[in-house]
Amino acid sequence: MSPRTTGQVHIIGAGLLGTSIGLALRQQNVDVSIADASPANESLAIDFAAGRKLEAKDHVSLVVVCVPPM
Repeated sequence: MSPRTTGQVHIIGAGLLGTSIGLALRQQNVDVSIADASPANESLAIDFAAGRKLEAKDHVSLVVVCVPPM
């Protein structure tokens, strides 16, 4: 199955939901960058291969926000 999105996806929030979305997208070979206010959460998500750090040269096509509403 091919992914329905093209280009890079950036996920803000590396908790359970953000990391799970990143892992699912990575399984479909989508380029995913991930960020979190907590360096520990961000690092863990990157270690799990849910995405990589956002770089200045990146051109993001879609942003997914996975943070608590507060």
